[in-house]
Amino acid sequence: MCELGFKRLSAQLVEQIIADRIGGGITPALKRDCIALALDIERNVIENIRGQLQGEDAEYSLLQGDELVASSMGQRSQAWQEICHYAAVYGQDGDCVIQEVFRVPVKDGASA
Repeated sequence: MCELGFKRLSAQLVEQIIADRIGGGITPALKRDCIALALDIERNVIENIRGQLQGEDAEYSLLQGDELVASSMGQRSQAWQEICHYAAVYGQDGDCVIQEVFRVPVKDGASA
């Protein structure tokens, strides 16, 4: 079973990131807009990933260290069996990590 692991954004986390990156020279209105934008982007990314998980197709990558050594795509169960086969083969040479690939639409340099 796969689990999605990522740190959920919060207004406090975004505010801390802004403070760390920009410092104190930001207006309250700009800070509010940055927080709203970050939370909106996160919501769109989560919705996109959920939609892809519910679809019939999937794409997987197999990494050994930092190197992409194999990938599979197509019908979810078939793509999973294929990447597991590659993992068994490449796993003889060292540890491998399977990643499911999610596509996030990008428009004008920001998540859609």
